[in-house]
Amino acid sequence: MTRIHNLELRKKRQQRISDYKSSGQSQVKCCEDNGISYQQFGYWKKKIKDQSTEKINNSWVPVIIEEPRTSPTRDISSSLL
Repeated sequence: MTRIHNLELRKKRQQRISDYKSSGQSQVKCCEDNGISYQQFGYWKKKIKDQSTEKINNSWVPVIIEEPRTSPTRDISSSLL
């Protein structure tokens, strides 16, 4: 399969999942009405969810490294007097 073909299939599957969510039907009923295997539909949902979660988990987080602050040292012996 070509990358374009895979992208088209992904969009089609995402649209079917979106249609199911907005239909108010159960997954079983939605799959029956659309001639989709219930098991295959579940696989698509999980795969698409995992891919979107993977993108979130792999995002970069900015880190700011600051130089440590040094405080002036005091001579303890002079304060004891």
